Amino acid sequence: MQHPRSRSFSWPLALLLFSLCVMLGTAWKAHQLQRQRQATAEQLLHDYAAFGAWSYQRQLAIQLEEAAWQVVNPIMHREVHQMVRVPNANSLIKYRTQSLIDCRCDSTTRPSSYFSFTLGVDTMLVAGDSLSPAARRTIASAIADFVREPETPSRPRSAILGPGGEVNSLFAYGLMPTVRMDTIVYGFVIDRASLAPTFEMLLRRPNLLPEAVSRGKAGNELLAVEIRDRDGNLLYRDRNWPAGTMVAEERLSPTDGGLLVRMTVHPAAANALVTGGFSRIDIPILLGVVGLAFLLAVVAVVQLRREQQLTRIRSEFVASVSHELRTPLAQIRIFLDTLRLKRYSTDDQREWLVGHLARETTRLEHLVDNVLHFSRLERNGGGPTALELADVGTIVRETADGFAPLAGSRRARLDLDLAAGVEARIDPARFRQVLLNLLDNAVKFGPAGQQIRIRLADAGGKVTLRVEDQGPGVPEAERAAIWEPYFRGARAGEAAVGGSGIGLAIVHDAVRRMGGRVWVEDVPGGGAAFVVELPSAADPVPADSVPVGPA
Repeated sequence: MQHPRSRSFSWPLALLLFSLCVMLGTAWKAHQLQRQRQATAEQLLHDYAAFGAWSYQRQLAIQLEEAAWQVVNPIMHREVHQMVRVPNANSLIKYRTQSLIDCRCDSTTRPSSYFSFTLGVDTMLVAGDSLSPAARRTIASAIADFVREPETPSRPRSAILGPGGEVNSLFAYGLMPTVRMDTIVYGFVIDRASLAPTFEMLLRRPNLLPEAVSRGKAGNELLAVEIRDRDGNLLYRDRNWPAGTMVAEERLSPTDGGLLVRMTVHPAAANALVTGGFSRIDIPILLGVVGLAFLLAVVAVVQLRREQQLTRIRSEFVASVSHELRTPLAQIRIFLDTLRLKRYSTDDQREWLVGHLARETTRLEHLVDNVLHFSRLERNGGGPTALELADVGTIVRETADGFAPLAGSRRARLDLDLAAGVEARIDPARFRQVLLNLLDNAVKFGPAGQQIRIRLADAGGKVTLRVEDQGPGVPEAERAAIWEPYFRGARAGEAAVGGSGIGLAIVHDAVRRMGGRVWVEDVPGGGAAFVVELPSAADPVPADSVPVGPA
């Protein structure tokens, strides 16, 4: 049959596991919903970027065509040029100036060099910035290749090409057939420095996105653009270009330079473009919630187990204390009955009985003091410690003398080596209790007939009390745990040594309150040495202590 306590533990555990599963399911569902919402928002932003890229490439194509028209329109005849005199490269400068006057406009796209040559002839006339022979060959070769491609017969041929080869900017050209049965090519190289202002000017326009989406904001407040040539070389990149993946691309036609327009949405503008705002999947928060729920469940399980363990420990503590109390009480009863019934024949026997009564009474008193002190320690921390200047050697000797009968019950001998005149600011009652607990511990765990050495010294401004036994010692792995309440080491169980498990916890607390420290170390040749180090009379008083008597 299952123990009732086990059943009461399983139900809370099952409830905790169920709650954890619900939390995990809820977090996973929230994660899925957020992923779906993010995917929808990202698709919407990509669509806006795609629309913006399409609008931008259309406006860029118009801008480049207008820049070419301002220069080559006068020579773009639908009929063959009949005059013997033909325009030259310098004429193109005047054509552009007149075109800007006629349209009462200005253009950010400016030519740097003007050129003219007869198609198929190497001679090229240049006005404006000079062109290297290699650049001239690049222009002539690119135009010749482009002219050979199929063209629309309804209009004269013109195009914007480049950059390529020795030309690091776009160049435009137009064809003018003449009565001499040849074709003259007129064109210009766009000033590369004027491309960035052109790209920026187009990005500032408010009509890249529909009015319902942009709400009157300029394109550069919502979008960022990057322009590359047909070979993928970067021509322009917005200074606010973000490192993202939601990039839409549109390419201009070959007659408009074949430029690639790459557009993306500013992260700062994403919330304005997406209804309800755009939020990333906050994995850390979800993991944090799940982790917190898991930790809370673990803490609850640990607390349940700890409560069960604490109940068992306290039950064992009560049983141990009861056993410890029963032993001296039984001895006292036997000795009292012997005295009361006068079952002795000599005065020496009577004195022996009285001595044993005193010894068992002292043991009982020591045990009760430990239990009461530990009860106060758990209830209110033990209260303040009243320190006073005292002769430590005298207290050690008196305490050892009072403990001698108890040590004698195990034939243990006390060997005292006390430095004279050692004074410290201590609580005498607590200090006696510390020494009694250490001596009791040494008697319990040491062999019968052992010698317990008690050393008191004042060195380096510290008062040191050392209690050495000849027992098995304390394992290294248990030296930190022995100061915890209720802890009983493996050797205590193996040797079936009685005890309440609170003696060393009281020692640790009392020494700490007196401003000192305590530890255990090995004794050469076997045994354990418990060392208590206390501040001297000149050291500061601990914060949780109350000084009494003269300073």
